[in-house]
Amino acid sequence: PIRFVSDRRPVFLLPEEILYIESNDKEVTVYATESRRFRNRTGISQWESILGEGFVRIHRSYLVNRGCITQVGTDSLLAAGTELPISRKYRKTL
Repeated sequence: PIRFVSDRRPVFLLPEEILYIESNDKEVTVYATESRRFRNRTGISQWESILGEGFVRIHRSYLVNRGCITQVGTDSLLAAGTELPISRKYRKTL
């Protein structure tokens, strides 16, 4: 499991429980299964290193679990029932 702190409490999640991560300035929100959300101050680039190959960066603000992607369009994708933007910079990687 991956251990991190959210709202001053330790959280343990398996990588497959994480749907996607959204970055807003200095804070990220980890969206997990069962509609769980966790706030954290670890940068999205660090999350990208921690989570590895099972996750793909689609935007400077989004890191997505590859297993949750159900549809890919030109400018957005559908992951876990949520439409997320794909930036030009990361389109080729996807």
